[in-house]
Amino acid sequence: RAIPCDGACVMDLSPDGEMKIVGAHAVTGVEPGRTYPQTRGLAESGWPQNGRPLVFMGMAEGRGSEALDPLAHGRRVESAIAVPLREGRGAWSILYVDRVAERGNRHFHQAEVSHCLTLARQLAAFLEEATIRNRRGLREHRKLEQNIALADIVTENPEMQSILGLVSRVADSALAVLLQGETGTGKKL
Repeated sequence: RAIPCDGACVMDLSPDGEMKIVGAHAVTGVEPGRTYPQTRGLAESGWPQNGRPLVFMGMAEGRGSEALDPLAHGRRVESAIAVPLREGRGAWSILYVDRVAERGNRHFHQAEVSHCLTLARQLAAFLEEATIRNRRGLREHRKLEQNIALADIVTENPEMQSILGLVSRVADSALAVLLQGETGTGKKL
């Protein structure tokens, strides 16, 4: 909606030459989670490491990049913009938008390319924040799971808390544990 286009997607471009679709809108045949091979053209050009957007015009007449063919997937794409969003662990996240030839002169103008760059910066910040939240959420989820496993035991006794700490450390191991204690002290728990 921010950039008038016929199709858009966000993909991860891996160092081993694969394009993995993260999300797509109106790009027929392109499914989130699916991986496509990347052609030599992009890898040899030094893109996306140079951080510059790629703008292709006249793709319907064969003047584009065969690297983007999997994203065209039977559509007559006239022009496309691909913008690097961010690099993480060797892979690059890419914003891709295109226009099809059937709707007249569908070339992107400089103002639209600039708008796409601005949108890409905002999207990169959003993705970074989402990554941080996911990492934080996983850590908190693990803590919560650990606490739930011991939720039936209610104590503020420092000795008992020490025992519970020991239990949580050995819980995922294959060690055999012998619990000793008086009847009614909570060994079953």
